[in-house]
Amino acid sequence: MPEPKFDFDANGLMVEFTGEPAATFERMTENVGKTSEKSIEMSEKTDKTSEKTDKTSEKTEKTSEKTEKTSEKTEKTSEKIVELIKANPEITIQELASVIRVSRRSIERNIQKLQKENILKRIGADKGGRWEVVE
Repeated sequence: MPEPKFDFDANGLMVEFTGEPAATFERMTENVGKTSEKSIEMSEKTDKTSEKTDKTSEKTEKTSEKTEKTSEKTEKTSEKIVELIKANPEITIQELASVIRVSRRSIERNIQKLQKENILKRIGADKGGRWEVVE
């Protein structure tokens, strides 16, 4: 049996040379409709993903800004600590915290950083010792 040959009729429907439609218009539009629905669903998912990405980017920017501000504050606090120690090498952490108006823990953190950077050095015991600015 020879293979059927197809052509398009005046309405754009594919028909065999016998004149019978190869596929009904309803089935063709049904498939197009399903494809369109899937495209719309994928488009909506892409939009949601884009929104999430935008929100994440905004959060990252805000975090970066906070980190910069914190770094600036830490630098200012460190500078104040060095200046106060130059003025009074026997000053205590508690006194530094009171003068600079930050927590005792913040002073301890800054002093550790300054010691790692070899800017400050502790001479003597924890009690009764003193600080020395190395610079």
